This record gives sequence, C-alpha cells and structure tokens, in this order.
Amino acid sequence: MRILIFNPGKKIKGIPGIGDNVAIFDKPTIDKYKFKLSRREYNNEDCYIFTAVPKPEYKKDVVINELSTWFRVSDYTIVARNYSLSLKTLFYDFDVDMKVKLKTAGKYLVPYEINYHGNWHIATKPRENVNFVAIFTDFQ
Repeated sequence: MRILIFNPGKKIKGIPGIGDNVAIFDKPTIDKYKFKLSRREYNNEDCYIFTAVPKPEYKKDVVINELSTWFRVSDYTIVARNYSLSLKTLFYDFDVDMKVKLKTAGKYLVPYEINYHGNWHIATKPRENVNFVAIFTDFQ
C-alpha cells in the first residue's frame, strides 16, 4: 500500500499478476489508459485533478480502474489521491477502493486520512471484506 500511496503508477515487485500491471506510465500498460487533467475544488481549495482510467476495451485487462490525484493550484502540493483497483485470477481476486488525504508535515508529504474499502479472496481461504477509516493526528 505504501508504494501505491507515494508512488502510484510504479511497478510493485513480488506480487504475481499485479506488479507490472500497476505501472500505468510504462509501456505497454500506458497505451491502455486515458489521462485527463482538469480543475476543480477539493476541500475548499482550488486544485488540478489528474485522472487515469482504462480505455473501455481494456477495462477487464488492467488492475487500476481509476487513479485520481488532486494538486493544489497555488503550489502544486498533492492534497489527495483516490485509487480503485481490482483483479480476478484463477488463484485470487480483489476489489479495493482507497481515498487518501495528504498534507505536508515538515518536509514530508504524509497521509492524514485513509478511507479503505476492499474485499479479496485467495483460493482455499475464505473471502475477506475490510472497511476502515484511519485518521492520523500526531506528526512529530
């Protein structure tokens, strides 16, 4: 999850079927996505929003269903990211949505709220469903 929050679109090593498929800015995966830049408010701040969604013909072939990043217009600081991921294989499947709010603490960009909703199933194990909101308040 750390790689997705801080480096979305980068390859994740060691996860079969997922690692290369989340590298949406690399060939050949980049050709499966539409990218859009627009402008709108987020939490009463003027922001640019960068969105990546799969092209219709690739919706069933990709892991990232949507990746949205909000950048504050005044200084380009990332204020939020939304992720929607899913994959179905013979051995496992998952469907996860995350909404992450970020802020600057000192010189670091840190998540201060994570809203997570997901379910996954691994062959021979029962399906697991998880929903939580994590709010972090101490950034020393």
